[in-house]
Amino acid sequence: WDGEVTVGAITTGGPADREGTLVQGDIIRAVEGVICSTIEEVTHMVIRGSKCLRLAICRRPVTVVLESEIRMKMPSGEWEPFAFRLLSNRNIEFEKLSPPVYAGEIHARLAQSLCLLEDRGERVLEIQTAHKAFAIKANLAAEINMWQLRLQEVIMLQEKVANVAHGWLLKEESGSDTAKGIGTQFKHYWFVLFSNGILMYFSGPDRAVLGQALGFVPVEHCTESSQPNMHTILIRCSFASWLLAT
Repeated sequence: WDGEVTVGAITTGGPADREGTLVQGDIIRAVEGVICSTIEEVTHMVIRGSKCLRLAICRRPVTVVLESEIRMKMPSGEWEPFAFRLLSNRNIEFEKLSPPVYAGEIHARLAQSLCLLEDRGERVLEIQTAHKAFAIKANLAAEINMWQLRLQEVIMLQEKVANVAHGWLLKEESGSDTAKGIGTQFKHYWFVLFSNGILMYFSGPDRAVLGQALGFVPVEHCTESSQPNMHTILIRCSFASWLLAT
């Protein structure tokens, strides 16, 4: 999920599942001997092809994308410490750190929705799958925000969202030296609006792929205003607000 044409999921009972060679995370390099570098090129070749297709694939090793020590809510209502790891194959491995110790796995690629909640002043991320809901929180808000971002990218990869608009914008951020009166400042980022209404920003156009985002916000409320030297857009959702400018 770093810009390569990657197998996101294998449909149970489908042709790839019945054949058995492809696995989730495989990179598709070519179809019927024709090199493909985008999902559109792969789709075009599959549509043109016959019932039997030859794929050239690359199988990369599974790596850790994000790792944290967090707390997960138990059925009893207690919060217990866990080691959580998001893997490049879009699975989450977890290991309970207090007795009784056990380990398990969450298929993050099957996550249907995320919800950021408040619990006694702490941010709680609820992960809803087809079968179960998981609630997690961390000591630092920035840590739970990163889990929300990376899991949102996983969900969007499953939804096959499209880029509908993109470009450079200024984003207001907290200044690094409030003692000198630098409370906020605007920084340049590359923004992408996706077909599901999610706005993400990246360090530049060369990094604008799911898995490399610096932040995201659902565009729930949008207010525009014009000033003599600047046009601003205020975007708000349930958990964040961004002030952007051109």
